[in-house]
Amino acid sequence: MKTRSEEVKDTENQQVIARDHDESCLVLSVEEAGRKLGLGRAAAYAHAKAGHIPTIKLGNRMLVPKAAFAKLLALA
Repeated sequence: MKTRSEEVKDTENQQVIARDHDESCLVLSVEEAGRKLGLGRAAAYAHAKAGHIPTIKLGNRMLVPKAAFAKLLALA
């Protein structure tokens, strides 16, 4: 039997997967971009704050434009 926190994490992961396949969504969260790079949450935010991961600010949220992220990966 799963704990409540495990159930919440599973639900969040399913939402991330669904949004990742949604072509109309133009941004990723910093955590999503980090996962694609094999980074944990803290490391992803550290790289975003350092400017290594391209971001835009929307209120308090830091988001990663998919186009800029794809360009970053193409240059690697």
